[in-house]
Amino acid sequence: MKLTCALLFSAAMGLSAAGNAQTMRVNIQVKNVATSQVLSEIEKQTDYLFVYNKKEVDLNRKTSVDAVNQTTAEVLSQLFEGTDIVFAIEGENIMLMKRSDAEKLHATKGTQQARIVTGIVTDKDGVPVIGANVVVKGTTNGTITDMDGKFSLEVPEGATLRISYIGYKDQTVAISSQSNYAITLREDAEALDEVVIVGFGTQKKVNVTGAVATVGGEDLVKRPVYNVASSLQGKLPGLAITQASGQPGSESVSMRIRGMGTFSDAGSDPLVIIDGISGDLNTLNAADIENITVLKDAASAAIYGARAANGVILVTTKTGRKGKMN
Repeated sequence: MKLTCALLFSAAMGLSAAGNAQTMRVNIQVKNVATSQVLSEIEKQTDYLFVYNKKEVDLNRKTSVDAVNQTTAEVLSQLFEGTDIVFAIEGENIMLMKRSDAEKLHATKGTQQARIVTGIVTDKDGVPVIGANVVVKGTTNGTITDMDGKFSLEVPEGATLRISYIGYKDQTVAISSQSNYAITLREDAEALDEVVIVGFGTQKKVNVTGAVATVGGEDLVKRPVYNVASSLQGKLPGLAITQASGQPGSESVSMRIRGMGTFSDAGSDPLVIIDGISGDLNTLNAADIENITVLKDAASAAIYGARAANGVILVTTKTGRKGKMN
């Protein structure tokens, strides 16, 4: 029993030593290979990850390494001997940099006292923002928020944090004597992609593979015409508007998307969808329209069926919005 306990204790101590990044040893015996190959082999045999600037570190430099059961530091010293590259081990990261940059970094750390700051990042409704980038401005020192929107970061005195997230405006926070910060991100409407309303919901315009054209309601009310169909004339490429009569009150306006779909002109009218329901475009007031989207190719038939053979005109009318009344 004593022998078994001793063996288990020795195995546990061995695993603990192997798991400690500072005591990991490697076996690398290569001749005339690229520096990048040696770095990759170190990453395979240890838990280390290398951080470097490709413009400063020559990864294609040929080198030879003969290391048997040596520490990573010993191998790196042999690898970069005779060059201006030095390394610094921070936890499980190994930073490679020029000697001059390392001296500047050391001088900066010597004059600035670092401390830990914590905080939480939320949106305007108080919902935690998961995965927001929190970086010390002007450096690569940063972290991301966790599932609760919280972060913890070591920063030097007088530093400024920059918080960023897709769809939100970047925000900067000057670090003072305070140790905990509550940061609220505001939505950036200009960063959001334009969306297109299709039969099964909304999609980003860049993700729509079919031919789509859109015009806003504010462009329709500027034209002195008596119906909506006439106001679309010349506004959307591929949509031809023809007015058979100029008599007041006449509604004989034909719409053709990319020409006639049949030998008979009577069967070439596009399908008009108003707020998801088939309707007549001329029954609407232009001032009530939010936007009009025209689906011009055969892909629209996958959504609306055979009725979309001549194209589809999607009309979205204005609705109430949260906020200031206008």
